[in-house]
Amino acid sequence: MSRSFCYRCHRAKVNCLCDHIKPQDNQISVILLQHPDEVSHARGSGVILKLGLSQLTCWVGEDFSEHEGLRLITEQNQGRIALLYPGEQACNLDQGLPASQPQVLIVIDASWRKAYRIYQLCPMLQLIPKVSFDDQRQSNYRIRKAPAQGQLSTVESVVTALRLLEGKPQGYSQLIQVFEAMIDRHIECMGESTYQRNYSGDEPGE
Repeated sequence: MSRSFCYRCHRAKVNCLCDHIKPQDNQISVILLQHPDEVSHARGSGVILKLGLSQLTCWVGEDFSEHEGLRLITEQNQGRIALLYPGEQACNLDQGLPASQPQVLIVIDASWRKAYRIYQLCPMLQLIPKVSFDDQRQSNYRIRKAPAQGQLSTVESVVTALRLLEGKPQGYSQLIQVFEAMIDRHIECMGESTYQRNYSGDEPGE
């Protein structure tokens, strides 16, 4: 017998997130470039942002090099747009804010490898000023392995960036609480022994 399914958060009704999230009024609007694999991924965190931020636009795809919406947003917000992406040229928000305060934050929602590919395929993204933050934060994304320590989930990354950019150290806490409850629920469903065997090792995965 099939389980009831929520087509808004793409989860079984028993794990539905919709009633647990009240949209937050973010000052900086977020553009989420979401890889198709993340749309219905049961462990994906991007859906929490889609449900929880009042100013968020989500576009799904792998190659945004000719995306008309992205082109317009980029042109209309020159000097007021930033890409949340690590790298030597990125402004470290833990050390100070950009000279021009972004009004639009672009975020790639994908696995670390696929996010890199989306970035490489899109020259427009490569021209947008980048922001990042220190990699000393500990992620609570215990059910998906990262290729290196200090790499956060999409929702953790966006909340961190918005807190720093908007000057709200405790802002968007509800989104993090929902994310952590989602993680706890997945671990409960898979069983502690399965979790320990597959996700609690010290070596980072892909």
